[in-house]
Amino acid sequence: MDNEWVWYFLPEGLEEYFGIENINKTEEIFKITLIEKNTVPLNLPDEYQSRKITNNVIKEITITSFPIRGRKCEIVLRRRYWKFEGIEKMYCRDILKNVCHEGSKLDKEFAVFLKELYRKQSSID
Repeated sequence: MDNEWVWYFLPEGLEEYFGIENINKTEEIFKITLIEKNTVPLNLPDEYQSRKITNNVIKEITITSFPIRGRKCEIVLRRRYWKFEGIEKMYCRDILKNVCHEGSKLDKEFAVFLKELYRKQSSID
């Protein structure tokens, strides 16, 4: 099944870094799981330049987005963290700042929508 249509429902820019791993739909939830492509970023900080990668791990984060067809929508991002030789701290792309509303696990557009809805609701009361 061709899943290219799913990118229309996701935050802008994810397609550049992720591939579709799974799409699951139940009565209550629509869950889209994306896995980060295994390509090391080209613009690594100086401390990581010219160092050998010794390991990489995947950690998940779940983001809530606009409901789809009456179902809660969750976007599961399976993000890669790279371990470089001689460096204690693992490196990952700073993707979430472009996807999540600051301080939350909500899609930026969804968070703005909810804020605006709350403002309108508050002004009615």
